[in-house]
Amino acid sequence: MRLPVAAGEVVLCQQGNASPKPLSHSYDNTRHALDLAAPGAVEVPIVAAAAGTIVRVVTGAAPEGVEPGGGFGNHVVVEHTGGYFTAYSHLDRVSVAPGQAVGAGARLGTMGNTGKAGNRHLHFSLHRSAGSDEGLPSTIPMRGLVVAVPGSLAPRAEKPWRVELRSSLELACSNATVSMRGGFYGSDNEPSSPLTFGEPGANRTKAFASTLRERIEATPLDVRGDTVNADVKALGAKRALENLEAMLEEHPRDPGALYWAAVVASRDLHDGPKARAFLERLDVLKVTEPPWIAPWATLRLATLAEERGDLDEARTRGRALLGISGQGADFASRRDALVTRVGLAPAPVAPVAPDAPIPRCDLRAARPEAACIATSRGKRGLVVFLHGKFSNRADAEVLSLVAARAEAANLSVLALYGEAGLCSWESRPQDFVCWPQEESQLEAARRSTATWPTLVARARRDAATRGGTFLVGYSNGAFMAARAAAEGLGPAFDGIAVLLGGVSGPVARRTGEPPNVLFLAGTDDPHHRTSALDAARAFSDAGYAQTLRVRKGGHALTAPDLDWAFDALVAR
Repeated sequence: MRLPVAAGEVVLCQQGNASPKPLSHSYDNTRHALDLAAPGAVEVPIVAAAAGTIVRVVTGAAPEGVEPGGGFGNHVVVEHTGGYFTAYSHLDRVSVAPGQAVGAGARLGTMGNTGKAGNRHLHFSLHRSAGSDEGLPSTIPMRGLVVAVPGSLAPRAEKPWRVELRSSLELACSNATVSMRGGFYGSDNEPSSPLTFGEPGANRTKAFASTLRERIEATPLDVRGDTVNADVKALGAKRALENLEAMLEEHPRDPGALYWAAVVASRDLHDGPKARAFLERLDVLKVTEPPWIAPWATLRLATLAEERGDLDEARTRGRALLGISGQGADFASRRDALVTRVGLAPAPVAPVAPDAPIPRCDLRAARPEAACIATSRGKRGLVVFLHGKFSNRADAEVLSLVAARAEAANLSVLALYGEAGLCSWESRPQDFVCWPQEESQLEAARRSTATWPTLVARARRDAATRGGTFLVGYSNGAFMAARAAAEGLGPAFDGIAVLLGGVSGPVARRTGEPPNVLFLAGTDDPHHRTSALDAARAFSDAGYAQTLRVRKGGHALTAPDLDWAFDALVAR
């Protein structure tokens, strides 16, 4: 077999054979696959590794979606002689059809990130059967794979490449057991040319070297704390930092290199200004992967601010850490010590007196500063509404729409607010009021819902409500509504509507009669559509009665969305 990318292309083997658990190549149907990426490339043609016949094509998959394709996304399976099948997964576009004969090097589609890909790459595998539309069968090692190997991995190398026959088991891939970066390999897969081993020729070698430079410059590093600590111990902190700075010259936006350079600068060299400079570069990037890096970077920035006497910054950054959990005992103890030192220790939630007044408000005209209730003439029930995100609590358009549609449905509305500092995706999260939505923010979710039972009871009395009580969340508030249902937080609602959002992680099976849950997704909103589909499946598996509606359009909340949700909730 030849490398399954067009001739002249250079790819990074970002994961290879038999990765340790829990990496994705530790399972029978992925164990001997190759993940081939092309960092920095705009479009990479995926081609047949050998001549054969297309026996299956799966399309219609979205990023991070399990179906169709069983997590492999859009993929093509080619049958070859001798009972072998090759699979080409996570494709963006597919350009072949079942029954079509293809030669080696024939175009099958383009590299993508559909299915459970995580990033843009080709998942390439060899099998003894074709599998089904739901997934692929067990893999077998690729004993004969034609690849072009560079004479050197230096960024400006133009040493001759060699076209060789190798086993996929020999390739250097960037998993936990091989190298930090993985190996780069070139393709000489021309549809019309015979196989020729050895040097591929001056023009092709030059093209390989040029593409290799582009790939190296765009490849994120895999910088681990244990590797850095070993360098500090073996080489000394100064030399270890120099190595990290050399990596950053080549990869100035790599989050791992920036973070660990800051750690070595502050922890080992006691150079606070240099550490702060690295962390501020990281802070600007607003990275979400790996998930631990943003909380730890914020914690270290807050600590450095405290050390130089800037308590305002220390408190601002510390406030953004209060709702984060799931980062381990070391993080929690450091965070708690910091917020205590700077006077931000979270006070226990004060109980709300049963007769504590809830302000009345006209949600169509006001921008309320706290929880408030908008009563209607009807008695069909109470809607507890969770907004998406607020900058200075100003989202009057959404509140006005909710109030108007609730009044039309003879429902009262209790508007509740999240907490400042929980919008981790904003450039200045402390300026936004949001609901906690990630699994790591369960602590904040529990704190947010602690006063709900009393507030809801008081709101029902104030509105003289005889109908049910329904939880309705939009966008970020939809994640919170789903989280509240999944974790059993807050009072027992008669129904829950998750509008244009979802929830990640498992849903616990509930005892008794769980509430009905509605999910709304928009066709033009890939992220939240996938979240809603995954959440609906998870709630269904956990025994909830749930309804999923996918309508045309994007993420904006509309009057028909609310009319559908209110009617469906009350009808049940």
